Amino acid sequence: MVVDQQRRVLAVYHIDTASGAVTLRSTRALGYDLQLEDFNATDPRPAALKKMLQLGGPEQAQPLPPRAGGPAIVPAPAANR
Repeated sequence: MVVDQQRRVLAVYHIDTASGAVTLRSTRALGYDLQLEDFNATDPRPAALKKMLQLGGPEQAQPLPPRAGGPAIVPAPAANR
C-alpha cells in the first residue's frame, strides 16, 4: 500500500511471492472518504464517543445495549486525567 499524503491518494499493490511480480490492484482518492465521520463504523460509533466525552468521560458512561449476537460494550476506564 502506498499513500501520497499531499495528493491524498491511496494505491494498493499485490506482490506475487513466487515470481516477485508487482501488480497495481487499486487506486483511490481519499479526499471525500476523509470527510465522512460515520461510514461503516461499529459500536461505539464516533457520535456516541463524542457524547460520552462531553458528559464527563467513560466513568460516567453506561454500557451500550448488546448488538444482535454480541456482548454489551462497556467503555474502558480513563487512564490518567
